[in-house]
Amino acid sequence: MEARPQQNLKQQPLFIFILSLLTPIFICGSLSCIAAAAIFFTLDNAFGGPKARATYAAAHATETTLTVAHGAEVRQAIQAFIDTNWSVATYLNPERLSAVATGHELTQLQSAMSALALDSSVSILKSNTIKGLEVADYSASQLEVFSCETLNFDEVTVDGNYVKSDEPLFGDRVYVMKRENNAWKVAAWYDFSDADHIRRDWVFVPQWEKDLIGDLPNLIETYDACLESASSGSSATATANG
Repeated sequence: MEARPQQNLKQQPLFIFILSLLTPIFICGSLSCIAAAAIFFTLDNAFGGPKARATYAAAHATETTLTVAHGAEVRQAIQAFIDTNWSVATYLNPERLSAVATGHELTQLQSAMSALALDSSVSILKSNTIKGLEVADYSASQLEVFSCETLNFDEVTVDGNYVKSDEPLFGDRVYVMKRENNAWKVAAWYDFSDADHIRRDWVFVPQWEKDLIGDLPNLIETYDACLESASSGSSATATANG
């Protein structure tokens, strides 16, 4: 009857040995969970925590209010710029751009248009669709808007004769406009359709453009007109007239 307790005593070192192996695993597992939780809460606070979510919610509420109040007016201003910038009439007379652009942007656009004079053909707007827009800022003298656009171009000769149709161009854009002579004119605009590389590309943007637009790589995390238009389904199509 006394052999059984002696057998249990002989098994105890094996049990202790196994337990000694498992204990660090349990401890490390717990520490890993704690570390993972700490990292999660740190990242959550940095990128999606209460403050970040509150900031996004406030910006979205402001944008919604501004878009409802001024969306139609801003849409017309974008359309006027698109119609003028890509037309045979402007190709022949770059001075027409002064009606829809201002400052450094006007100088840059006119310079680019003059350079096209060496080409035998040019792309002009056939039609476009402004699928959605988000007015991020608006005052009596300046506004900033994000738009989602589809543009259809025809290639024509310098005399306006049709050559071919180009593939549709899909654009995710931001415009900063200033009011001059009771008209909205583009002071800066940027196409960020390649959003995956925006931080890389933004480095090469002129400083004057950055000063007007702001920190675009961070702004597009809040404003995405193409994403918004996909959920709302709102759009407006225009046919170029000249």
